[in-house]
Amino acid sequence: MPDNHINYKDIPDDELIILLAKECYQIYGFYPISFSYHSEINNEIPEKDKLYSSIVPGECHTFGSSSFMTYNIDNIDNNRGFASNGHYAFDNEESYYNEYKKSVFGLTKKRGGWDCNRHLEIMANKCIPLFDEFFILNIPKYTMIHYPKKIFFEILRNRQAIINDKNLQNNYISRLTNHFNKFLTGQAMVKYMLNITGNSNAKNALFIDNMMSPNFTDYITIMTHNGLKMYFKQNCEIMYYGNHFLYRDSNANNNNMYGKGFTYSKKVPPEYKTDAEKNNIDNVSNILENIKNHKYDVIVYGAIYHTTIHLDYITKYYKPNEIIGLDGGDYYQYSNDVLPFKDKLTVFMREPEGHRMDGLFYRY
Repeated sequence: MPDNHINYKDIPDDELIILLAKECYQIYGFYPISFSYHSEINNEIPEKDKLYSSIVPGECHTFGSSSFMTYNIDNIDNNRGFASNGHYAFDNEESYYNEYKKSVFGLTKKRGGWDCNRHLEIMANKCIPLFDEFFILNIPKYTMIHYPKKIFFEILRNRQAIINDKNLQNNYISRLTNHFNKFLTGQAMVKYMLNITGNSNAKNALFIDNMMSPNFTDYITIMTHNGLKMYFKQNCEIMYYGNHFLYRDSNANNNNMYGKGFTYSKKVPPEYKTDAEKNNIDNVSNILENIKNHKYDVIVYGAIYHTTIHLDYITKYYKPNEIIGLDGGDYYQYSNDVLPFKDKLTVFMREPEGHRMDGLFYRY
């Protein structure tokens, strides 16, 4: 069982992630996973012309606690980045990103779950994520383990100093960027999953999600698909072809996608398609034969809460550690989502402790 006397704040991030992941598995029988970004980001810091981004998630008084009311942000509700109907006020991804790039701080908070794509978008655009105290002090221990939680806490504590010191602003942005590239890209998340399941030498993979489409958005399955493609390239086979909107050469209409497809759609180079994908060949029968012959080093289910198609067949030829099942839901539903499959595959869950608020596991 976990050692409650460990001083987590002194453990290097790479060791801490593995330690927490193994602790979570000991307690719950599954590993944590986090949202991820499609690629690494460069080290250039854009010029800033405003302190706070006008993109404000929700109304100020619902931001998690009243502490945000003390932030001196003029007309915060009148300048938020969302239209009154709840949809994005931005027409394209570039203008959305530019709003963060020109801002020192980007406000963010818990959304459906603690892990939120907005956290990544802020950091990816060299903007400092600013959480309220409620969020920072209550992120569950095994949730968002790949994020720089220690730095987030420092930022909240040192906000006034950061406001008054451009060098300090750049220092925090650089630290966030380094952590981002090391732990929060799709490739980094794939590497984490492979390492902790004993598949670090894997040379290829099979990805399964027969529900994926531009109109059905599950961030974990999409981000993991993109990460697998970036990691294995053509050596990541896709069993069902609902993924066309994730390639750069797609002509899919972003306006019909959740969040207009910002940050996840049309990110994978088309040269990473398999020959079957390029020619839109129904390859299921060949893939089933490949499974029988154990052609794939690892098999990944994008979202086990809505599909485990072929799982009984696959388990005839693959060990549980060679089959990865992802659950990116906002809520912890262990009995419904995980229990039926825990002996057949290795489960990774985005919100392993759901909406519990146990307090941060390190204090400063």
